[in-house]
Amino acid sequence: MSGSSAAPGFSIGSGSPTPWSRISILQPEHGFRTNVYAYAKTTLKKGDRLDGIGGYACYGLIENCPEPAMHPGLPICLAHDLVLERRIEKDEPIMLADGAYDSDRFDFALYRRALDVAPASNQVKMISPPAASS
Repeated sequence: MSGSSAAPGFSIGSGSPTPWSRISILQPEHGFRTNVYAYAKTTLKKGDRLDGIGGYACYGLIENCPEPAMHPGLPICLAHDLVLERRIEKDEPIMLADGAYDSDRFDFALYRRALDVAPASNQVKMISPPAASS
């Protein structure tokens, strides 16, 4: 099944047999389009520890993210075991900079890798307005 199309917009594997060929890896062809960012379920105090997806501290809201590497929000998939460094009010977004974490932790490393392999087509191109004629 390696190399065949799994679903519109996704491809499976590399097509060449490897020790990993038994693992199906889905990779979107167009990069990140949305992400789910963490928001406080209740008012959280400095020093509170986030308990991740399905926990009592935060919930996730899906947002468009044309440039996920530039979004300051904390992806909900990284919201486990972060210690907050500031107070966050109920329903306020939790920013990546709001928490103390080990950036070498497996989930953070995997997320960075996902951002690194996102296709260039994921980048937003800003179009400048035409210059005013004199």
